[in-house]
Amino acid sequence: MTQSTTSSQTRLNAARSQSHPFCLVCSQSNPLGLGLEFAVHDDGSVTASFLGHPALEGFEGFLHGGIKAAGLPPGGRFGQIRRAQWNTQL
Repeated sequence: MTQSTTSSQTRLNAARSQSHPFCLVCSQSNPLGLGLEFAVHDDGSVTASFLGHPALEGFEGFLHGGIKAAGLPPGGRFGQIRRAQWNTQL
């Protein structure tokens, strides 16, 4: 991780904990939330991952599109979305 990437990751973590500590998408404090942890990479991209469960499914065995869409605004705010790639099977 470069110094710039480390600085961006630090700002991202601070924004998450200070600006919206109970966020449905990224808070680790919200028991009903997704708990996404965004990571900044050297190329400027931001990624996040989480493990879905059957209560979040749309079509049988697939993650609901609304859950996927929920991750885009925070990801876009924290970094430029260059490509979104989803593994949608539960």
